[in-house]
Amino acid sequence: MNDAPAPHQGTPAHPEVPPPGLPQSQPQPAPPQAPPVHYAPGGAAYTQPGGMPGAMYSPYAAQQAGVRPPMNKTAIWAFITSFFIGLLGLILGVVASKQIGNTGQRGIGFAMAGFYIGLVVMILQLTVGLILFLMLLFGTIASTTV
Repeated sequence: MNDAPAPHQGTPAHPEVPPPGLPQSQPQPAPPQAPPVHYAPGGAAYTQPGGMPGAMYSPYAAQQAGVRPPMNKTAIWAFITSFFIGLLGLILGVVASKQIGNTGQRGIGFAMAGFYIGLVVMILQLTVGLILFLMLLFGTIASTTV
């Protein structure tokens, strides 16, 4: 008599052999994974300054790690100066948005607000300046002798 237990009806005797009726397939090897490469805006790969040779630096690494990237100070200055000197706020807003695009810093809202507020303030300053110039030219503001 055979003392070995009979194999259970639901499980095959040899787990590596599929039960009859199922197609036999070979396990597919996983595709090779290349390490991520980060490129500078010019297209050349770059490393973190002061880092180990070959260590790649990503401007978005801080976002991936859950750390907030720093605020772009040029964007803040664009927002502040746009209320007083429209042209300066407009220029700083453009410069800040380019920097933010290249570095991944925060502050795109400040840069855009500085640009648009600077544009409106510059138009108002030019309009008021033109009106004052024309009034002076035609003698409305000119002092009259009594």
